[in-house]
Amino acid sequence: MTVSKAQYEKALKTALNYYNKFKNIYNADSKLKDQLAEKYQHATVAEKEKLRKQIFAVQQAMFIASGNMSKYKAKYSAAKKKLAPYKAQESKRKKTIKNKEQSLNNAKKEKPGYWAAGRPLIMPKHPGTTHSYVYIDNSTETESSSTSMTSNSISPGQYVNHYTQMEPTQHQIDGKLGGSLKSMDPDSGIAGLKKQYDMLKRWSENGTEVEVLHGQRPTKSAVLTAVSANFDAPRDNAVSVSVTYQDTKWAKSATTKTSKSGSNGKKSKNKTDSNPKKKGDKSKKGKGPHYTKIQKGQGYWFFHKKYGTAVATLMAWNGWPEGKLPVGKRIRVK
Repeated sequence: MTVSKAQYEKALKTALNYYNKFKNIYNADSKLKDQLAEKYQHATVAEKEKLRKQIFAVQQAMFIASGNMSKYKAKYSAAKKKLAPYKAQESKRKKTIKNKEQSLNNAKKEKPGYWAAGRPLIMPKHPGTTHSYVYIDNSTETESSSTSMTSNSISPGQYVNHYTQMEPTQHQIDGKLGGSLKSMDPDSGIAGLKKQYDMLKRWSENGTEVEVLHGQRPTKSAVLTAVSANFDAPRDNAVSVSVTYQDTKWAKSATTKTSKSGSNGKKSKNKTDSNPKKKGDKSKKGKGPHYTKIQKGQGYWFFHKKYGTAVATLMAWNGWPEGKLPVGKRIRVK
C-alpha cells in the first residue's frame, strides 16, 4: 500500500506528541526523585525504608518513560526521513512556480513589442530558470490532424476502414527569432539568438513539456517534435526558424513497491497497476492452448490485439462468426 504525504505528516505529529508526553513524565519523575532523595537524607530509619521503595518505583517509571522516548524519537526520525522527498518536491515546485512567474515577467519586460503583438511564446511548463522562454516572430502557423485506419479488413465482408484511431494534432510555426535577449548575451546579438535556438533544440531533444502562449493555437501541454533554423545569412537581430509541436496528454499510472525475500536477503521490484487483470480472465501461462472467458463487448479483434493471434486463426479455432461471440463462454486465444 502506498503511503501518502498526509499519512507521514500524521505519523510525524503523533510521534512528536508522544515523545513530548513521555519527556514530561520523565522530567516530572526526575524532579520527584530528587525531592525524595533530599527527604531521604534527613529521614529516620523507618522513613528511609519507605522512601527507598518510593525512589525505586520512580526510577522504574523513569526507565519506562525513557524507553518510550527513545521509541517515539525513532518513529519521529523515520517519518521525518520519509517526508524529506515530499519536502524536496514541494521546494522544487515552489521554485518552478517562481521561475515561471519571473520568466513571464521577463518576457513582457524584455520584449514588450512581441508580447503586445501576441507573438507565439514557448516556455517549459516547469521552467528551471527565470529566462526559460523563446519568442517567435511568426510568419505562418499551420495545423494538421490525421486518423489511422486498419489496412486490412477484420473479417470477410467488412470494410477496410472498420477501425480508426485519431492521431495527436501537429502544429508548425515558421518565422524568425528576433532580438537578442540582453540578459542572456549583452555583447553579441547573433550569439544570443543561437542561445534561444539551442533552448528550443534542448527542449525538443529532452521531450520537455512546454506551453505555447499567444499565436493562433496556444496550448497548455505540448512537446516540440522538430526544430530547425537557417543560419545561411543571419542578421544581427534575426534568424529564420521553424518549430513543430504536438499536443500531449499524460497518462497516470500508480506504482507500488513489493518486497521479495531471497537467499541473499531482500529484493524489491516495481509493479504497476496500469493494466490490472480483469475479472473472469483465466488465461493460463505455459505450453499448450490458452483459454479465457468472453466478456461483453469483446470480439476477435480484441483478442487479436491482446494476444497477438491472427483473427483468421482465432475464428478457425473457435468457430463463432465475428460479432457473435457468446458472453461467458471459453475462447481459445493462443
